[in-house]
Amino acid sequence: MGATNFDETHFGKNVKEAYADAVDDARFEYGFDPYNGTISTTNGVYLFPKEVHPRYGTKKFNDWVDDILDEKIKSPVEKRGRAGAVEIPRSYIRKHYPHLKGKRGKMFYFFGWAAT
Repeated sequence: MGATNFDETHFGKNVKEAYADAVDDARFEYGFDPYNGTISTTNGVYLFPKEVHPRYGTKKFNDWVDDILDEKIKSPVEKRGRAGAVEIPRSYIRKHYPHLKGKRGKMFYFFGWAAT
């Protein structure tokens, strides 16, 4: 039994709904194997407040995520537990995802370790 890193984005009214949809999509695509290497192997999600992390889409943000996954900084993201989540700002979505114009809800970036 091992672990692999994952990251993905998903829409929802809130983080709980977006996480549930991401898990459902992973189960639909990869099955119910508890070691399938997807977000479906996590046990819940922790939404980081925007004051805690660097701005999404920057090198500093990517380095921050890498430091969490490399366990260089302590966080609520766990290898056999919760995934991490960050709400993606509307301004970023408008600029980088113009095809989503008019889509309701919020976009979240999920990351963490998945069981393999």
